[in-house]
Amino acid sequence: MNLFRKPGQIIWTPRMELLIFLVLCIPFYLLAIKFDFLESVFEFTRNHEEYELDETITTFVFISFASGFYTLRKLKDIKRANLEIKETNYRLQEALSEIKELRGIITICSVCRKVKIKDNSWQQLESYISEHTDAQFSHGICKDCRNRLYPEFSGDNN
Repeated sequence: MNLFRKPGQIIWTPRMELLIFLVLCIPFYLLAIKFDFLESVFEFTRNHEEYELDETITTFVFISFASGFYTLRKLKDIKRANLEIKETNYRLQEALSEIKELRGIITICSVCRKVKIKDNSWQQLESYISEHTDAQFSHGICKDCRNRLYPEFSGDNN
C-alpha cells in the first residue's frame, strides 16, 4: 500500500528505465553519426596506436554506461527507501495518536477511591481509567480483605 503516491504518478519499472535510457541515447547517436564522431575517434586511435587509446576509450565508454545504469538503479532504490520511511513514519504517527495516557496529578478520594473530574464531580476509579486509557479492569478480592470480610473462607490457599 503506497500512501504517498499521488494520483497519476508513474511507477518506474526497469523496462521504463531502459526505454528512457534509449530515448536519451538517440540524440547522442544522431550527433555522433552527423559529425562522424566515432570514425574520428577510431582514426585517432589508429594514428596513435602506441597510446593504446582504443582500449582506454572502450573501457571509459563501458564504465560510463555501467555507472549511468548503476546511478539510475541506486536513485530508484533511494526513492523507494525514502517512501518506505515516510509510510512507516505515517503509521507510527497514527499509532502514537491512538495512545492514551494519564499525566499530571489525579485527585482521588481516600475513602471511596472515586476520582475528581473536570466538572468537580466524582467518578469511579475504574471508569475514569478506562475512559482515559486502553486499560480494562477485572475484579477480584485480595487475601487480607477476604479474611476480614469472609472469615469463614479464610484459609492458607490464595
